Amino acid sequence: MKRALIITILIILSGNLSSQINKFGYPIIWNYTSKEYKANESNWAVIQDERGVMYFGNDAGLLEFDGTNWRLITLPNKSHIRSLEIACDGTICIGAYNEFGYLTVDEKGLSQYSSLSSSQLDTNFKTFG
Repeated sequence: MKRALIITILIILSGNLSSQINKFGYPIIWNYTSKEYKANESNWAVIQDERGVMYFGNDAGLLEFDGTNWRLITLPNKSHIRSLEIACDGTICIGAYNEFGYLTVDEKGLSQYSSLSSSQLDTNFKTFG
C-alpha cells in the first residue's frame, strides 16, 4: 500500500513539474547576421515606426526591416548612423557623422533619405562630428 501511494505521489509531482515548462507563449526570436542583412556588423541605434517597420543605424547606412526584407539606405557622405528618433508627426530623424536629416517616402512607396545638413547649414558648420 505504501509503495502504491509513493508511486502515485511521484507520478502526480512529475506531471506538475513538466507542466511548468511553457512551450507556448515564448517570444519568437531571430538573430540575423551581417551577411543576411548585407551591411556592417555594428548597429548603433534602433527604432520602430507606427507600421512596425524597424530601422537600424548601421556603419554602412540605415537598415530598414519590414519583418521579411532588409533594405540599406545610404547617406550622401556614406557616414555611420549613430542616432535615430521619431518626431511627433511620425517622421524618422537620422543623426550621423557630419550629417543629419530625415526619411521621406518616394512615389514608389520606398523610404529615401533627405539631408538637412547639406542644404540647410552654412559651410562653416558642415564639420560637426
